[in-house]
Amino acid sequence: MKNAPNPHWLETRWNITQENTEIFQQKLEQFGSLGSYQMFPLDEDAPLTNPEFIAYFPDQTNINAIAQKLQTLENKDVSLVTIKRIPMESWATEWKKHFKPFTLAYNIVIRPSWEPYMHKDNEIVLTLDPGMAFGTGQHDTTRFCVEYIHELKQQDNNLNTLIDVGCGSGILAILAKLIGFEEVVGIEVDAEAIETASENLQRNPQAKDIVFCLNNGPLNNLNLKPAHVVVANIIAETLCALKNDLLSLIENRGYLILSGILPERKGLIEDAFSDLDLVNKKQSENWYAYLYRKK
Repeated sequence: MKNAPNPHWLETRWNITQENTEIFQQKLEQFGSLGSYQMFPLDEDAPLTNPEFIAYFPDQTNINAIAQKLQTLENKDVSLVTIKRIPMESWATEWKKHFKPFTLAYNIVIRPSWEPYMHKDNEIVLTLDPGMAFGTGQHDTTRFCVEYIHELKQQDNNLNTLIDVGCGSGILAILAKLIGFEEVVGIEVDAEAIETASENLQRNPQAKDIVFCLNNGPLNNLNLKPAHVVVANIIAETLCALKNDLLSLIENRGYLILSGILPERKGLIEDAFSDLDLVNKKQSENWYAYLYRKK
């Protein structure tokens, strides 16, 4: 596919209720989705309705086969509307129309790289192009992490080192640097995400000197110096499997931020990390995040 003269993707469009989008996005990733987004009306005065949900998959010869597979996800709140083959370039033009500057948390603003924005004096502005990493910061899971990172730095300015495990587009690592952390490392298993994160770092030169590491083995293979704060926004099962590796990255009395946890999986986290001090827990309708401190 990568070397084909006219590469294509499969575009799927869904009707879905607003409150189910984040969980549904995670399900689509398990079915092989390359990325997805919610398409809100461009007219800010338009009536508030459920956004159309669009997801992309690798091209396949038999579209009917993947359509039948995806239809197993349908229920009273979710329905597959269309599936079609489109040129790879088409998705970028379309979804970028609907990604506008927004306040993520506190005074932190996310600005798409293609959108102009008038910076206010008290704002921290991160310029972002998520690329194929699809990390735009619009989910509760990311917001929880940013809130914790910001709150920890406000409470103790001596917290200066941070490691982001599963850094995606680089949003958390870059924000940590902008917030005031001096040494920041981002770790990813996906080479394309590392490339996207590095490109986003170039878009934010004030956040220089972040190290992004590609790693598919145990985290201790990287021989990193333990950090004051470690953040991991990954599904609960992976967080539990990585527990010992994560703890090895944290200084004594350092902090661990865990996010990306579905309500029905929170018990896994609470059991697996019960030997740490639970400092705080955040939750929305569909997600949980935890702040622990290493004893």
